[in-house]
Amino acid sequence: MFKSENMKRLSIIFVLLLAGISYGQQHDRWNGLVIDETTPEQAIALLGKPTADRKSEFGTLYFDRSLTNDIRKPIYRMLEFGEVGVSTYMMLTFSAGKLVSINAYPKDAPASALVSKLGTGWRLPGKDLTTDFEEWDQPRSSEPRKASTDNLKDVWSMGYGLIAKTSKVFGLVSVLPGTQDMNQTSISESGPFWGNVMNLTIVSRTLERKPGEPDAGDGPIPAGTEVVMAPGSSITAETSTGTIKITAGQGLLRSYTWEGATRFVEMGARQKRWQGSLGIGWPGPGDHWKEHNGITRGVLDEAQMRFATAAAAMKWLNDRAKWLPLVYRNDGLVVGFGKNLSRKQLNVEVWQIYVNGKKPTTLAGSQDLKIR
Repeated sequence: MFKSENMKRLSIIFVLLLAGISYGQQHDRWNGLVIDETTPEQAIALLGKPTADRKSEFGTLYFDRSLTNDIRKPIYRMLEFGEVGVSTYMMLTFSAGKLVSINAYPKDAPASALVSKLGTGWRLPGKDLTTDFEEWDQPRSSEPRKASTDNLKDVWSMGYGLIAKTSKVFGLVSVLPGTQDMNQTSISESGPFWGNVMNLTIVSRTLERKPGEPDAGDGPIPAGTEVVMAPGSSITAETSTGTIKITAGQGLLRSYTWEGATRFVEMGARQKRWQGSLGIGWPGPGDHWKEHNGITRGVLDEAQMRFATAAAAMKWLNDRAKWLPLVYRNDGLVVGFGKNLSRKQLNVEVWQIYVNGKKPTTLAGSQDLKIR
């Protein structure tokens, strides 16, 4: 005979599973868990005791740029579950007591069956999921694609992926071929979907980035870091590449505006002095920006440079100018701005030169009017 506690749990499971069956063609629910509705208590009643229950940041996703910067704050309740029900692992994320994300590794889940259960409207992704979501309503090609890294670079290394966007959620499914699928070479959005689902992610659009919100954080600048720009300040410079505007946030946030577009980065602070610099920078990993005129990434620097003599400062400037177009003022403010389109890369540097501990008053070759 079941104990009353188990009977209560079974009754809750039955009700939640019934809801999942009744509304199986909606992307916002999976096996009784409903985005923006399920509470932590309901999830525990359904799935049992979690293996972990903690507060954390939201975590890294392939489409972080679609989501609010608040995801980087440790304000979310995370419940993790081992093998339970239809999954080998599951992590549920809650905000203000409501479920905002399901991340699961389903068991025995053929892609055709799972996607059908979750709802229609799944698409093949491009190389940048954020861009896919931003351009969701624009015309798209319906041609079959190769199921390989040719069109899924930086997303999945094999198999294929499917994404969905509704008024309530973003959905993401990664599919791996089974032994019976090894001869498959292409996949079409019209199906049939082959392979087995390795991972399922559903995220509430209540976490979507607000209009005008930067797609980067603005953490504090560590003490001792030698930055150039004051909080809220901006610099506009003209090099042979064109015009660039750099704007500082209140901390590590920097924005770069060129050719009619603005892109954001939360810079990293150097822990040790490197080639004279103890400033901030960004190495440009992956395609971290939405494409603009062939640019999808930025390699960025900002720091103070200290020299014993003006001659040493000039040698450094001349060496720097051999590979990056730059301009500088008599007071030692230097801006470099260049592009490497073969790497889809924007290079921007901001330096403040000091000579014998002070800003210079004269530097040969300066172009004060090109920096403001």
